[in-house]
Amino acid sequence: MAMRWANFAAEHSSLQPIEAFHAVVDLLPHFISLGATITQRYHDLLSAQNIAVRAAFIAIQSSNHILALEWLEHTRCVVWNQSLMLRSPLQDLASAHPDLASQLRSVSRQLHHATSSCCRSMPTSPPPTHLSIGTVWQGSTLI
Repeated sequence: MAMRWANFAAEHSSLQPIEAFHAVVDLLPHFISLGATITQRYHDLLSAQNIAVRAAFIAIQSSNHILALEWLEHTRCVVWNQSLMLRSPLQDLASAHPDLASQLRSVSRQLHHATSSCCRSMPTSPPPTHLSIGTVWQGSTLI
């Protein structure tokens, strides 16, 4: 809803597009969900990038270059913080179960590489790499 307002305001400068995009950029941390699927998170990150570029463009059009940089930096920080929040539980696991944490890191890296190469084409069935990585992880136990 905020993005609709911002886009509409961008087309009609009398509607204060700076204020509208300020709201959109402020809402970004709530928009990117850690609980979403990998595909959804890629989509959310692309949307965040587009929002940042659009917001910076509006700020530059208004000759507010400092605000443009602030919005770009804020968006980068939101994405970075989301990534860091994903790593914290792994650090806790490493202190309690170092071997299991090592296995999880390895599986995580493999999944990241497998999904980053396959997300461009978005296959309808999981590639064999995903299946073998999943099988390895299912064989691990916490006890």
